[in-house]
Amino acid sequence: METEQREKQELNQVHQTNLNEQKTFYQQQIEAKDNQLRTHEQTITQLTRQTETQQTNIINLTQQNQRSAETIRTNAQRITQLEEYLRTSQADQQTKQTTINQLNQDKVNLQQQITNLTTIQTENTRKLTEQEETLTNLNQTLTRQRTVLERLLTNREEELAEIEREVSHG
Repeated sequence: METEQREKQELNQVHQTNLNEQKTFYQQQIEAKDNQLRTHEQTITQLTRQTETQQTNIINLTQQNQRSAETIRTNAQRITQLEEYLRTSQADQQTKQTTINQLNQDKVNLQQQITNLTTIQTENTRKLTEQEETLTNLNQTLTRQRTVLERLLTNREEELAEIEREVSHG
């Protein structure tokens, strides 16, 4: 009888040791996931800073676009003035035509710059959207993993408590 009780007690101790090892293992897993989550949060912070920088760049590019558009309007007005002046003054026609040609080239160059800046802005917006989707997916995955680990730990702790109750009532 005493040997049987000792064997039962030894089995309970072995089982409790195993449960404690499992508890330690799962706690380490949660800690590792917490570290991973912190790393991802730092990544999110860095990406947020990059996004803010890109948004600032977009604002600056938009302002540049606005200034370029104003320059284009000013140049277009200047071309109109020069064309009117050409009609009234044939003596300076060649000089004025050269000026108009240069202003037209400036207009084309500015329009090309606007097109290029718009393309860059569109690409930046696309990249930003992709980054936001990636961050959302990472956060969802980490949240699911953490929930599963917390459930496992809770189940193991409940099993350990049940065993401790059985041993103490033994």
